Amino acid sequence: MTIIRTPRGQARPMRGMIVFIAALVLLMIFMRIIGLVTDWFWFQEVGYQTVFTVTLLAKIKTGLLFGAGFFTFLIVNLLIAFRLSRVPLYGDPAANFGNPIREMEPAVLKVLIVAGSLLIGLFAAVNGTAQWENLLLFLNPTPFSVQDPLFMRDIGFYVFQFPFLMHLNGWLKFVLIVTVAATGFLYLVRRSFLFIPPRIWKIAPAARIHLSILVAFFLIWGVFGTWLDLNELLFTKRGVVFGPGYTDVTTQLWVLKLMMGLYGLAALAVLFFAVRPEWRIPAAAIVLLILVSVLGRGIYPSLIQKFQVVPNEIVAEKPYLEKNIQYTRLAYGLTQMEEQEFPTEENLTARDLQKNHLTVKNIRLWNHAPLLMTYSQLQEMRTYYKFTGVDNDRYTINSEYRQVMLSPREISYPALPSRTWVNEHLTYTHGYGVVLGPVNRVSAEGLPEFFIKDIPPVSTTSLKVTRPEIYFGENSNEYVFVRSKQPEFDYPVGDKNVYSRYEGTGGVPLSFLKKLIFAVRFGSITMLLSDDITSESRIVYHRNVRERVAMIAPFARLDHDPYLVVSPEGRLVWFVDGYTTTDRFPYSEPTPQVGNYIRNTIKAVVDAYDGTVRLYVSDPADPIIQTYTRIFPGVFKPMAEMPEALRNHVRY
Repeated sequence: MTIIRTPRGQARPMRGMIVFIAALVLLMIFMRIIGLVTDWFWFQEVGYQTVFTVTLLAKIKTGLLFGAGFFTFLIVNLLIAFRLSRVPLYGDPAANFGNPIREMEPAVLKVLIVAGSLLIGLFAAVNGTAQWENLLLFLNPTPFSVQDPLFMRDIGFYVFQFPFLMHLNGWLKFVLIVTVAATGFLYLVRRSFLFIPPRIWKIAPAARIHLSILVAFFLIWGVFGTWLDLNELLFTKRGVVFGPGYTDVTTQLWVLKLMMGLYGLAALAVLFFAVRPEWRIPAAAIVLLILVSVLGRGIYPSLIQKFQVVPNEIVAEKPYLEKNIQYTRLAYGLTQMEEQEFPTEENLTARDLQKNHLTVKNIRLWNHAPLLMTYSQLQEMRTYYKFTGVDNDRYTINSEYRQVMLSPREISYPALPSRTWVNEHLTYTHGYGVVLGPVNRVSAEGLPEFFIKDIPPVSTTSLKVTRPEIYFGENSNEYVFVRSKQPEFDYPVGDKNVYSRYEGTGGVPLSFLKKLIFAVRFGSITMLLSDDITSESRIVYHRNVRERVAMIAPFARLDHDPYLVVSPEGRLVWFVDGYTTTDRFPYSEPTPQVGNYIRNTIKAVVDAYDGTVRLYVSDPADPIIQTYTRIFPGVFKPMAEMPEALRNHVRY
């Protein structure tokens, strides 16, 4: 045995590198813990601790499932190989000839086995936490009460359980490949397996049996993987049809079932090789499996599609097109459409106009883009105010139902007069007010008329704004502090400014420890050293309304354009539409960035002053929202609990 000693000068860089990597890993873990702690503070503030705890526990479970599973399977097989390879291939004259791998001390090798398995297990655990949502869906499926037309299985299986099974299949295949490679390498290091190209190939009986069992297990698992591929046919697109068409139904069904049988036969052949070292039988079985896969899944269906389907595509694909249309309508909720004719009449009279006075009075004349520019020129008042969009809405104003256009006045942080830390996080904490006017009125100068305008808001109608401050909006910065020693800018009056002090319930109360934690979270030493932040101060973060809703409902696809509403009490509240989507609805035609199923199931309401978030279910019949309602109990409320005055502003 040859012992190689490393000079001290070469050992120091190695030791330094190990210390650096360990410190980097510890820093990453520390920052992750800081992130979790501050997220917990935020969920406590908004009253949705259930979302945090359910999500965190699900991530821990998936991390343990995939990390501990990988570690256990790998280290058990490596330790078995370590034990079975104690006696090398001595007695063979070629055993030590030309072997480039030097024999390693058993104790050192064992430490490397444990450390390597643990490191791989940690990576698998971190990667596995991303499957927390799929695990929860797998454990809480809701039937759609609609079956797919090919396998007659409820669609809920494909939406809730199939994605997790697909990941599990890919994960276990990867585990087996890594384990076979690592175990084979260990046998090679321990000289129970000898390979000197091109002809010298020796393997100890124990190593042959062990590796054969692992390969056979991989092939047996291939039966399950092929069964998943069989179900995956429902989401393929070979021709004009999304979902299995003529070619898939007539060729792939029986080919995949044949391959399931061949996987089983190949596994038996490999187990036979474990008993008798005759490599030709398992080799023939595996070659046959590969041949059927190449011909049956690649060449054969391509020939059928090109020479049999394409020349007579309409006739061949007609029944599958009908299924595509039927299931697309189901997936997009278009099964109850009604067609109505509205004949055009050219005998309009003044009496007709008087009879439809309310409709005529609400015909929109203003276009959003020029109106936004006009609002900006007339009502921004200061360069640091910004109108980012114009929304349409309807209100009962002076006892009349009127269509209006409105826009919130938010702070534009890049346009502040001086972008100091104090200005951005202590002084300029909120926007102020809205402009609102009718959709059909134009002044003599060609400008829009206003029902609400100026700073502070001036109203010429029964609709009033009593709480104009906008702490939560579309333009908000990362975080601000309220109730600090620094006065908060409220609004300008001529050459002077009016300041205020926050009176709401939003934000996380601070202590010195929390101040330290948030300074680490946001990477701000100024925050830690500032004397303006006291024990009465609160930190307000996740101020963007879409981000705020997304934290509570991470599964929902949110509308890109929240809209602002003036409540009867004069408060400003944001509405955000949320959609449940999936790309696992069989035969339904997919849409880019949406999938092939969508329902407008969530109406989120966010108070612009204190950040209170309420989530309401607008489509309780949707199976996906039913599942999430069970996963996150108490988070979603029925629409009947939304105040009626706000319900009038809900868009469908």
